[in-house]
Amino acid sequence: MSEESISQRSRTMFGLVGAGVIAAAAAFVAIGSTPDHSGSTYYSATFGRAGQGLDPGKSEVKVRGIAVGAVDSLDLDDQGRVKVRLRLDKGVRIADTTVATVEPVSVFGPKDLNLDLGKNELTGPYLKDGATITETNDPKELSDTAWLAYDLTKAINPDDVAALLHTFGAGLSGQGPALRRTIDNGAIVVDATHKDRAAINALLRNINGLSGTLASRGDTFTAFTGDFNKLSQTISAKPDKVSQLLDESSKLGDTLGRNLEQHGRNLGNIVDNGSGIVAVFDNQRRNIPVLLDSLNGFFNLLAQIIRIPGPEGTVIAQARDDLPLDICQIFIDACATKPQKTAFEMKLPGQSKTGGRP
Repeated sequence: MSEESISQRSRTMFGLVGAGVIAAAAAFVAIGSTPDHSGSTYYSATFGRAGQGLDPGKSEVKVRGIAVGAVDSLDLDDQGRVKVRLRLDKGVRIADTTVATVEPVSVFGPKDLNLDLGKNELTGPYLKDGATITETNDPKELSDTAWLAYDLTKAINPDDVAALLHTFGAGLSGQGPALRRTIDNGAIVVDATHKDRAAINALLRNINGLSGTLASRGDTFTAFTGDFNKLSQTISAKPDKVSQLLDESSKLGDTLGRNLEQHGRNLGNIVDNGSGIVAVFDNQRRNIPVLLDSLNGFFNLLAQIIRIPGPEGTVIAQARDDLPLDICQIFIDACATKPQKTAFEMKLPGQSKTGGRP
């Protein structure tokens, strides 16, 4: 059938039928793509501000990260606060302890509405459809934190910062080797600490146990504090004596400092020799108990020799020897100069000659 055989009326009818079919298809598509919110419940919450990114129909309502609804609308109330109307899916209930918080999905991205159901989540009572969530938290914007930093930097004089950096750089100039040694030493300390972390953990546990022990001695510490308070009152009542004590302590400190300065090498030698003695004792530590037992037996035997007890508390025989106060006369090799008389050459009281008996 050619175009010439179709009348104008038929063409109009076919056009209207085609347009109707297209419109019906579009309506079916629109109805099919529109979500069904039947059975949903609606609530409202008021915020000081909503922030950028909280959009009706796009921002989701979440509970523990799971989407359970969406933001339905945003309005301003009479006090200039943001009133948010939210929709929850069918079957979702929220308790009267629910807290609504506007939280960002990302730093500069959209925002969602998060619901913390609170302690009555499982027991209720639950809010009815159309009720208001009274507890809300405003969103935290990055600009809030940046504004504090801006106020801080605004209060700093850039000339002072430049002078500080210049002085710091001048102070570090030429100190590269020292800084390197400091960093290397710090690395050694960190490595040693990591190596001994088991001992450090044990020390911390012991300190924790010590804290418990000290906690049970609270009365003792209280009494000590009271005694110290009485002592401080006594000291403050005699400032002249305290001043005299401090002066004498200062003199003693000066004397000790001068002696350490003048005889520092001798003290170093004593420490070095002491380390050698400690090393000898360490090498012979297995024989030290034997030595102590031997000396104990020797002196016990010597006590039995120099004092022989008799019957009924009497003494049959007793040895006596008086030692001089000069240590050089007792230990001849302890002094560089040999004394004129040794302990063996000294006359005892009641003796007519050296080495004799009374």
